[in-house]
Amino acid sequence: MDPHQPTNGNATVDRKLWASAALNSAITLAEFIGGLLSGSLALLSDAVHNASDVLSLGLAIWARRVGRKPATYRHTYGFRRAEVIAALVNAVVLLGVTVLIAREAIVRFLHPQPVAQGIMLGVGIVALLANAGSVLLLHRHEKDDVKFGRMKSYLQEEWGVNHVTLEPEVSGCGETEVLGRWP
Repeated sequence: MDPHQPTNGNATVDRKLWASAALNSAITLAEFIGGLLSGSLALLSDAVHNASDVLSLGLAIWARRVGRKPATYRHTYGFRRAEVIAALVNAVVLLGVTVLIAREAIVRFLHPQPVAQGIMLGVGIVALLANAGSVLLLHRHEKDDVKFGRMKSYLQEEWGVNHVTLEPEVSGCGETEVLGRWP
């Protein structure tokens, strides 16, 4: 079987990547609005981070599509290097996001602002559940595709989901902020 030709398995994986990207887009929008309404840097930074995850998923979809093109006379290896380009773009975006979040965190540290805890907690819980759903979407195909498994592992680590049980872990910046601000 030619790995460059689309198969039913590839179509299934692509649909799940699209569904995960759509779910993460909704999370991003909810966290951005919730962050603005509550004044929570944790929600705003997670919204920006989730936006970079959406970009990563979009790049993964693009790289999978381009990578399936057959080799040509000019491109004897085929187009599988598209995945490397996607990884480079993703890394550059994450570095930029890190700088922006760090800058805003310093400003907030020097000039603290009140946070509407109820809004922040509600949006955070919904985002956590949606993120867990996205991990479960990608969970089944990790054995079929190593890159797919790495994406799922990355999402688990980023979203605070235990690798073995797929249960939420109580750790990380967002949860610490939520738990640390209770009266």
